[in-house]
Amino acid sequence: RDFMRHLHENEFGFCFVTRLFPALMQGEQCPASIVGALSEIAVCGENFDAVLILRGGGGMLDLACFDDYSLAVAISECPLPVLTAIGHDQDFHVCDMVANRFVKTPTALADELLSIFEDADAMLGDLSRRIRWALRMKVQREQGDVETMRQRIRRALSGKIGMMRLKLDNLSARIQAADPR
Repeated sequence: RDFMRHLHENEFGFCFVTRLFPALMQGEQCPASIVGALSEIAVCGENFDAVLILRGGGGMLDLACFDDYSLAVAISECPLPVLTAIGHDQDFHVCDMVANRFVKTPTALADELLSIFEDADAMLGDLSRRIRWALRMKVQREQGDVETMRQRIRRALSGKIGMMRLKLDNLSARIQAADPR
């Protein structure tokens, strides 16, 4: 609950889509239960970004199931990145060793995910600013090019009109010179 609340009610307004694949988190059946959930995730056909294995604190015996070989193999063979957050700060398990990433507690994992999104958001904000600046510079260059072209056209037209006036004046002078009166 703490993980879900921390993740979904984040101060940044990031939206996460989470789906729970229930599994036992202690006892003899725990490894097989988690392996079954991992198998269900692999075949369910939905697009997931990661698998999170979470379990709050507990005694050493309660968490011993996270040192199971078959569970470690299933985590290492999972087609999606597996992130673990099992137990307390002092706990470290075989499952943590084979996971793509591990942190000490479920809330720390929520913070880790939020940090990834914050970094991506900051990078997108920076890219957005850089793109706006580049576009502004491009528009200014293009406006300068348009103004240069406008001035060239004006000069060319002015020269052309001047030449036409000169021709017209010459024709007018010839017509007046050829006037029989």
